[in-house]
Amino acid sequence: MYKSRAYRLLGFLMAVMITGMLTGCGGKTAEGQSDPIPDTPLAEDGDFTQVVFPSANDTEGMSAMLVYVGESLAEMYQSEETGYVVIADVVLDTGIIDHEKTPDQVVSVLRLREVLKGDMQPGDLIRVPETGIRRLDGSDVAIDGVPLLRKNMRVLLFLKPPYTMKNGETGYSIRGVYQGKFFFDTEGMLHAGASLSDEAHQQLEDCPDVMTLEEFKALLPLETAD
Repeated sequence: MYKSRAYRLLGFLMAVMITGMLTGCGGKTAEGQSDPIPDTPLAEDGDFTQVVFPSANDTEGMSAMLVYVGESLAEMYQSEETGYVVIADVVLDTGIIDHEKTPDQVVSVLRLREVLKGDMQPGDLIRVPETGIRRLDGSDVAIDGVPLLRKNMRVLLFLKPPYTMKNGETGYSIRGVYQGKFFFDTEGMLHAGASLSDEAHQQLEDCPDVMTLEEFKALLPLETAD
C-alpha cells in the first residue's frame, strides 16, 4: 500500500514539474472558447496589406527535441510524412487546447488559399495544432521562440497526415515543428519560421531566410512546383 502511494506521489510530482517547464517562467495560460469563423477571405490573392506579420518579441522560447525532417525543401516536400503543403490564412486563434497531445497544443483554424501538395481544396477550413502556450496577457511560449499562428497571418505550411484530436475534430500538425512553417509579410515576401527567432537552431540548408513565393516554388521538385 505504501509503495502504491509512493508511486502515485512520484507521478504527481513529475506532472507538476513538466507543467512548470512548459509554462516557462510562470504566467497564466488561456484556453479560449470557439468563435464564429469569418465567411469571407482575409483579402484577394496578391493583397497582403491586411496580413499580420509575427513579432518574436511576444514569444518566449522553450526547449524541445525536434524531429529530423531532412536537409532540403525538396526532401521534406517529397517525404511520405508530408501529406500536404498549403498556403492559408489564419481565421481563428482562440487558443483552444488539444489535450490529446503531450505536451498540450494550441489550435488555430485556417482557410486554404492554394494547395501545393495533397488533395485539399482552396477554401477548405483546417485545424492546425502547435506545441506551446498562449497566456492571458497575449504572449506565447513556443519551441525555440518561433511565433505561433495568429489570426490574420498568411502562412505556407508543410503538414503531416491528419490525426483525430480529443474533441473528435481533425488536426494537421506542422512538419518539424517550425521547419515546415513560413510567414508572409505585408509585402508578400515569405519568411522561414526559424528566421524569426534568435533561439531557433534547426533550418533547412537550402532555405533562405526571406524569399518570394516564386523563389520558394523553384526549390521544389519541378514536376510538382506548378
